[in-house]
Amino acid sequence: MKKIYLALAGALIVGGCAAGGGSIAPAKQTGAFGQEKDSVSVTTAEAFKGKKDVVIGSFKVGFIEYKRASETAGGGMFSDNAAATTKVKANLLGVPKSTMQAITDAAYKDFVAQLEANGYNVLDRSRLTSMDAYKKATSAASPTQYDDITLAMKSDVLYFAPTGQELFFMVGEKSSAFGGLSSGIGFSNPGMAFQVVADTDKLAIVTANYVVNFVNTEGYGGAHRSISSVSLDPGLSIVPGSSVGIIGGYDGTFSKNIGSIALGQPVYTMDEFGAIEETTSAAESAAGTFSMVVGGLAGISSTNSGTFAVTADPTAYASLTEGLLKDANKQLVSAMAANR
Repeated sequence: MKKIYLALAGALIVGGCAAGGGSIAPAKQTGAFGQEKDSVSVTTAEAFKGKKDVVIGSFKVGFIEYKRASETAGGGMFSDNAAATTKVKANLLGVPKSTMQAITDAAYKDFVAQLEANGYNVLDRSRLTSMDAYKKATSAASPTQYDDITLAMKSDVLYFAPTGQELFFMVGEKSSAFGGLSSGIGFSNPGMAFQVVADTDKLAIVTANYVVNFVNTEGYGGAHRSISSVSLDPGLSIVPGSSVGIIGGYDGTFSKNIGSIALGQPVYTMDEFGAIEETTSAAESAAGTFSMVVGGLAGISSTNSGTFAVTADPTAYASLTEGLLKDANKQLVSAMAANR
């Protein structure tokens, strides 16, 4: 698999792009003290206890189509070097929306199958959709694109719901700020609407939120270094934080009605699905060179940037992504059952 490398030096050195061997895996997720996180993490395990009859309230898959990454060297408080910043942008090409919809539909079908295989009785969604509270919930068009969402900062994500279903977002799924950019306010918010239905009809409502990444990056830099670099490599993964949730009633300070289980580590493959090439415009390249030359002569900060395209084989992309989503479904639903 082709790897792209972009570098920038704080002195008068013109960095460039080069193809290299090897592959970059998604970064391992670590905790506050550097310990590696578990494959899944459970929040409010009590919410899953005793739940066997469930209805799926929301299922969605987001596909990252554009991603940004950067690294800076020098420029620190105690550094003698001017700041040298490397920025890269990557676009996903070659995957039509129809393929993403088909992947979402296949993942949803597998999700239902995984629930049933783990002893859950999946009720018909009409038990939920017929309720007045559900009908008041605000939904987005499917597909809909968002940028800089909680699970994929510095990215553009195209979200899909299964065919024929609404695209819902719970509080915090678009923004980490409480209520930020959520779908609706008060009882029009899907999360609140689901709480009303769960409490009124004594239902356990299950939700799922997945995000698919297409490129991995590695950065090099730091306040006491003179060179910054960013490497890119095509790679498919389900991002950490992708999750399932359960709503069994109203939330509250002492409530145990709402729980979630999230991926603590990426679910990924190193198999090839496409090719990467540089698409940096002449103007962007010239601006980067000018910044480095002036920065090197004057001892001031400079920036270099590059744009790249990952062109996917849609068949390979679909096959690998469906496999990853099946794996993610299995991990999360198995954890649900283990806490039942």
